[in-house]
Amino acid sequence: MAIHIYFRGLICLYGQTFARATQRKTKSNALLIREGHAPHISIKGSAPVPTVVVSRDIIFSPSGKAKVSPLFDQHVPHIETLTHNTVVLKPGTTPKIVLPEGELTVASYFKYGAIFDLDDDNTTLECVAETTILIAKNSVLTVSFNGDDHQLSGDDCVFIENASQSDPKHPGDHFKLHGNILSGTQADLALYSPGQKAPNCDSPFPGNCLSFCDEVSRDVKNKARLVERAATTSECTNSQWP
Repeated sequence: MAIHIYFRGLICLYGQTFARATQRKTKSNALLIREGHAPHISIKGSAPVPTVVVSRDIIFSPSGKAKVSPLFDQHVPHIETLTHNTVVLKPGTTPKIVLPEGELTVASYFKYGAIFDLDDDNTTLECVAETTILIAKNSVLTVSFNGDDHQLSGDDCVFIENASQSDPKHPGDHFKLHGNILSGTQADLALYSPGQKAPNCDSPFPGNCLSFCDEVSRDVKNKARLVERAATTSECTNSQWP
């Protein structure tokens, strides 16, 4: 048994520094990109919590470093690679998540890949993570949000979604919001365009509660039953720094 923590939407996971050219093997925090999105949290397990909007930081304790699996490293976009070399991470007042110790991997993929264009230099991801999962090392955790503490144990699940409040009018409208957590301007960030239909991607690890995540999702594309649209909008993926 293990506590499974799921992430979906515009959430950027990072290590202990904001600089470029730092290690990519672990993550300890994450940023919720708020513009046009609303972060929600749901808990399924021994002490369930219905889906609620998050207004403050989400803190798991004990905190720790989450190891990056090869799947996570390959299928979650590296923002350092998609920006000019003068750009660094700049969190500002964006709410963050303090992660527990464990391992990060991919729980599900979008149906289509992504192409990122930075000064006519293209980075193509054939398979893009739609949902990521942190498999916690500790069998007992506390997660704190909105001023309350909640105990986790056994095979409890937590779903953290930074849900879209509108469908992107143009491809890339949501991905470029990453510019709000970076130094420089949005012009320093690669342009997104949809890729081809994903091939047979590496097998994901869905964990215990992927269907629960689908059921409680507040993403407007899902609420409007634009399921196919939601499944193809790979710009609304998690990301990582560096």
